[in-house]
Order: sequence, then structure tokens, then C-alpha cells
Amino acid sequence: MALRPATLKVYSKGLKKFCSEMGIDPFEMPNMKLEDIEDMTEQFIMSNQGEISAKYLNVIYASIKTWCYVHKLIKNRKLFRELKFDRTSRKNDALKEMPLEPHHVKAAFQISDANEKVLLGLYGIEGLRPKLIPQLTVAQIHPEHYTIENGQFKFTVKNPFVFIPKEWQGNKAHITFFVILHSQLAELIEQTINIDNDNVTTKTPLTSKYRTESNIHHKVIKIYSKIGFKGRPYLLRTFADRILDKTIADEDLKEFMMGHKGKVSAIYQFKQLTKSDIEDYTTQYQATEQLVNEKVFGIIAKERLGQAEQIKRFAVTLGVNEAKAQEIFELLQKGKMSLTEYEKELADMTKRTQEQRMKETFEAMWLEMNHKHNGGS
Repeated sequence: MALRPATLKVYSKGLKKFCSEMGIDPFEMPNMKLEDIEDMTEQFIMSNQGEISAKYLNVIYASIKTWCYVHKLIKNRKLFRELKFDRTSRKNDALKEMPLEPHHVKAAFQISDANEKVLLGLYGIEGLRPKLIPQLTVAQIHPEHYTIENGQFKFTVKNPFVFIPKEWQGNKAHITFFVILHSQLAELIEQTINIDNDNVTTKTPLTSKYRTESNIHHKVIKIYSKIGFKGRPYLLRTFADRILDKTIADEDLKEFMMGHKGKVSAIYQFKQLTKSDIEDYTTQYQATEQLVNEKVFGIIAKERLGQAEQIKRFAVTLGVNEAKAQEIFELLQKGKMSLTEYEKELADMTKRTQEQRMKETFEAMWLEMNHKHNGGS
């Protein structure tokens, strides 16, 4: 029985946790009776239901059976005592756990350095699985979307395509797929690659700071802690999935970019990638570009910024203080206020101005009526 290195690593951790809690030496297990090991396994599984996620309990269960098989206590892993327990759900109900909202991701980017932003972008905007990120090199970028001159890297298009090979560890669909880089992320990658490497080649990693899945996990947890968010790092991938779901109309394209096989139609749609396809997919991606700009990077599209300025001018004609209106417009420009917040603030300012005008008008009318009633004296 041949197990992949990654599986062996996971099984080792699972076995270590079981032995630690049950107070036994894993290397002494081969000298124990199989029935005793099965009893201890059942005790461990039943006492930890609800405490350890069902998926990880199943991993531990599998690691114990495999250890017994390797040491010839059983001839087949199916001969180990069968235990009935929930093996698929997580410790926390996905529907009830705290969601990663745009303001969380925005805050995470604001407090992160350039390399951390690249990590957050690949994970939370592109939706790449954490195991794939350390494997990315310049070679995975579309060859027509970048240049290397005198050891310096440069993207040649606004939204470059990056290909993920089907044979990579962590590519669960086992298909070669692509992601389209957001323009802000592309700028960050270009910046960090050139700063972190004296001589860039096709073998240069896209992120030189985060080289293992564990390293990525711990970094994301630290960033979460700084912004006051409690949740799984993998929620970044869920966030990316939701962003694409809201912006990419082609369901096959959206699923493909998330590294999913999708429907049969997708198998034929993504066999080749022509220049026409690239233009079409890049055009579709602009909705994603704009939403991420607004929700994560706080950048308003020029046309929407023009509309926002028109709203400001209209508010001023209705009596809103021009200096105060300009102040919040500048906050919007700098990405320190969302368009929704801007519009609400202007609406509130307009309402208060109108109410004040009405109050002053009534007071003036009352004074005039009072003056006439008293004979103008």
C-alpha cells in the first residue's frame, strides 16, 4: 500500500494525537492485542465526538487502521473493527459559522505588507487552494502576458492568466485550469517578485515568503487575529467563490476558475484557449475586477465616481454645506468610505438641511404672524 507524502504526514499527526490522549507509545502498539487497540479507538472516537471535527476523527481512525496494517496486526484495513460515527461534517456548522465579509477582507489587506497581500489575493480573490499557492512560479503565467528583461519581471496585460497543472498536489479536480489575476494583485506580484529576487527566471516563485501550506495557515490566522476575526483560513476561498458567483455570469467559467470540473459542457468549452476566448473571459472578469476594487481595495470606478460627484453637486444645491460634502467625497475617492456609505451620508445631510430650513421657515412665519397679531408693535 503506497501512501502519498502528504497523506503520511496527516496520518502521522492523527496517530500522534490518538496515542497522546490514550497514553500509549505508537511503537509499542504492534505488541498490543488488536482487540485492545480497537477498544481504545472506539473509546477515543466516542469521547471526542463534538470536540474534534467529524472529518478529522475519520482521519485519526484511518491512521490507526493503517498503522495496524503496516505492522501486520491485520491483513486488510477492512478487518479492523467497524465503528459507526459521523465522518463528514465539520466541528462547526458551516451555515452557522461567522462569515468572512468584504469589510473583514478589506481590513486584512489594509494591515498587511506587500507579501501578505499577495497571499491574501491568491487565496481570497483568486480562490486558490492553499496547497497550490507555494507551487506557483512565473512559468505558470500565460507566456504572452509577461516579460523578463535584465532579470526584472513585468506583466504586459492588465489581467494576466495563470495556469494550474492537473498533476499538482492539491489540485483535487485533476484538471488543468486557469485563474485571471485581479489588476491590483498583479501589481503586487510584480512588485514583490522584483524586490525579493535579484534575477527573475521562469522558476521564480510568485510568493517567496510562504512556501508551505502550514506556513500559509499560520499567517492567515495571525492576520485574522489582528482584525478581530475568528474563523477558518479556508473561508478566504469561500469568499473568492462568492465574489465570482456574483460577477461571472458563465457558470462553467466560474466553476472552472475555482478548480472544479463542473458540468460536461465545461469539458469541451475549456479544451483550448484561443485569443478570442482570452478576450471574452477577460471582459467577463471586469465585473469581478470592479466589485473587488470597491469592496476590498476601496477603489471606485471612474464612471461611478463621476456619478458620485453629481450626487454631491445636487446635494449642495439643496443646501448641504459644500465643504462638508467635499470632505466625504474625498473619503470616497481615497477608499475610506464605500459608495453605499457615501450616498447614505449625503442623503442624511440633505435631510437634516431640509429639516433645518423647514424649521427656520416655520419660525419666521410664526414670528411674522405674531408680529401682525400684536398690531405690528
